[in-house]
Amino acid sequence: MPTSAERRDAIAREVADLERTCVEGDRALSTRDWNGFASALRDARRIRHALVNALGMPDPDPDPGAEDRLKLRIRRVFDRRELQLEYLRTYHADVAQRLNVLARWKVAARASAVKRDVRRGAAFESLQ
Repeated sequence: MPTSAERRDAIAREVADLERTCVEGDRALSTRDWNGFASALRDARRIRHALVNALGMPDPDPDPGAEDRLKLRIRRVFDRRELQLEYLRTYHADVAQRLNVLARWKVAARASAVKRDVRRGAAFESLQ
């Protein structure tokens, strides 16, 4: 059975890794590196699982102050992820709007295009 200090170290390490993935995610979003952002999310999923396992370890000497600090750090990570997801939702809506405008322009361009007669001799018939 792990000691209280080992449990706290494991939890602190996992939370620090979660915070690191938030920074990596922010960096990837700012440069629109979608593969980098997906990688940060994958890492965060693995780290969250490890954090749940660490939190599930029995604590022979619980420290209520440490639990409160831990909750605060986890809440900051959660809030940061929510901001990242909101950025993605906004970006998605912006791209959808731009694609919609582009599609309307294409339809309008096709509708206003003059049909040209490409059969042989059409140019000669227009001269007469």
